[in-house]
Amino acid sequence: MNISRLTHKLITISEAIAINYTSNNKYQSFISLISNKYKLGPNKEIKLRGAEHYIMKYGPSTNKFLKDKYVYLFLDFSKNKNEKFGYIESFAVSDKNYTSGFSKNGSVVSVDGLNFKPIPEDFKKFNDVMSLIIGAGADFDNDQTKITSSLIQGTDNNYIVDINRRFEIMAKLVRIISLKDLPGMIIVGEGGLGKTYTVLETLTNVGMLEDEDYLHLQGAKLTTVGFYQLLYENPDKLIIFDDSDSVLNDADRINMLKAALDSGAKDRKITYLSPAVVNLGLETSFIFKGQIIFISNYALKDFDQPLISRSVSVDLSMTRQEVFERMQNIINKMTSHVDKQAQREAGNEDEDTTGKVISKEAQQRSLDLIQDFDKKYPGKPKDLNMRTLGKIAKVLQSEKDEKEGEEIAHYLLSIG
Repeated sequence: MNISRLTHKLITISEAIAINYTSNNKYQSFISLISNKYKLGPNKEIKLRGAEHYIMKYGPSTNKFLKDKYVYLFLDFSKNKNEKFGYIESFAVSDKNYTSGFSKNGSVVSVDGLNFKPIPEDFKKFNDVMSLIIGAGADFDNDQTKITSSLIQGTDNNYIVDINRRFEIMAKLVRIISLKDLPGMIIVGEGGLGKTYTVLETLTNVGMLEDEDYLHLQGAKLTTVGFYQLLYENPDKLIIFDDSDSVLNDADRINMLKAALDSGAKDRKITYLSPAVVNLGLETSFIFKGQIIFISNYALKDFDQPLISRSVSVDLSMTRQEVFERMQNIINKMTSHVDKQAQREAGNEDEDTTGKVISKEAQQRSLDLIQDFDKKYPGKPKDLNMRTLGKIAKVLQSEKDEKEGEEIAHYLLSIG
């Protein structure tokens, strides 16, 4: 069954997220949904003494961001005794496996000095709440506002020089975007080194579903009316414009984006007074509550300054040495002889002529060969990224004669 429809059947939304525990089947399905869908691990229910308050303990988690940690959800079943809804009001994340010792003083829930964090009342959707728990949970011991501030400062290349650290920062910012704490993000840098993969993988890991929670538009070309209609019909979604820089080549679209990303406004109201909008049966203004991410090969200076000021920006532009460092990092993450997940990050999902995915060993040989070639012929190949590395690796893996394979590779690099 579609997860979104399942979620709506299992959950009733009120001031915060609610679960209906009057039906044991639905209750158990809800527990299973959290445990399995978000990889939070086995569940244990803990009742606080003398109150209609429960702690739901999940763990150890296999979620990438919460690996081996325990997630604790605080539920208050006293809020609506007539309908018996239990509200998830706060949560905690810890390396420790607590089975008792929880206490509640006023609005503060804690255990062994670990204070639960409240879930804001404007988090009304199930996926928003789970994104908050997973995204903030990974940095639970830090204040979320401070995290956001430090990450924004950390995108300055003079402050952080390590390219792989910049990719880590980008992933953290994407998680914060998914929490709706920030309205927009601009990611710039060379293609073929994992920008898109990292963004999509991060959204998947926090439980967001493509087409339901976010849209991924790759190479999109939209008219101004089409752009307005896209935002109008998806006012609550995260929209990713990937290699879709033509969207920015229009003053009206820029003005719409300024309104959509204006976090200082009480309501982000987008207006487009056009007969074409009316002819489509659309209102000429609406409130946009979603988020927007731009993934671009352009330089940051090519973006309109008001868009930069309304967004957080990650500059993944690299020197040739940083490109080599990034490529080595991707190869290092291949833990097995053949690792399809790392292949996808490298942009090498296709198979070689033998019908096999390119091995880690072939990719490492390819990188070593390219680096040696670059030392002898600086600036070659011009197109330096994982796609180029993948092509060379396929040659080295497919050609049985090692010297012949290297000669072919050198030729390809000389004209690349």
